[in-house]
Amino acid sequence: MSNNVIKNTKRGIGFASTKGFTLIELLVVIAIIGILSSVAFISLRGAPEKAKTVAAVQAQKTLQKASTLYALAMSFYPPDVGRGWDPGFAKPLPYNIDTGQDCAVNPADCPACTWCP
Repeated sequence: MSNNVIKNTKRGIGFASTKGFTLIELLVVIAIIGILSSVAFISLRGAPEKAKTVAAVQAQKTLQKASTLYALAMSFYPPDVGRGWDPGFAKPLPYNIDTGQDCAVNPADCPACTWCP
């Protein structure tokens, strides 16, 4: 005799050999997956900002180590270029040698410059 005989079971009338999940079981599993995914989404929402912060802190530590190594090698710290002190190094390109302007900062200051972009 075939295993696919219709029987009256506790779950109702159906095939006795058919094994599977009921609609309620599937809905419960889908609800649990939805709750877990929403919790994961909320916890990972700030990850890009945290990654940028970690990268900035790492860059700052690298600059600190580089300036310390420079000071150990040269017996003085690098000059403070941000305050207008000339460190004696090469100027950044593009640089207008006619006017002494850094064209990368403000290209409108040297419109006739052949070296500026």
